[in-house]
Amino acid sequence: MKVQNLLANVPPPSGKLEHPNERYQTKYKISPKAKVKHLNKLYKTNYNVACADVIKQMKSSKRLMAKQNYNQLAIALKLTTNIHLVALMGTQQTLERKRTKIRPNYVASVKNKRSNRRKSLHRT
Repeated sequence: MKVQNLLANVPPPSGKLEHPNERYQTKYKISPKAKVKHLNKLYKTNYNVACADVIKQMKSSKRLMAKQNYNQLAIALKLTTNIHLVALMGTQQTLERKRTKIRPNYVASVKNKRSNRRKSLHRT
């Protein structure tokens, strides 16, 4: 995933990320907390990818500096300022690509079942 390719189609930041669950109906009711958690996770991974890419570019540009003055480094530095944007764009893209459905918290449902079982035992 090249940072430059991503930056080529970065729209002006509109603030909020649109989440597929708003557009497509899902079987589950998703808690806003889970939604935020999921988006944050996606954002974090995309942010890390973008960072790694920029670091790689900066390293290669330092090697190239003797040959190609500062052009490459300037590009890399320009990219670092846009990492946040790239990460946002990446999350948007992954959401669109996967049309992700955040599954309800499985562990919580199991816990509920267990507690219900216990309650029914007490009743008898």
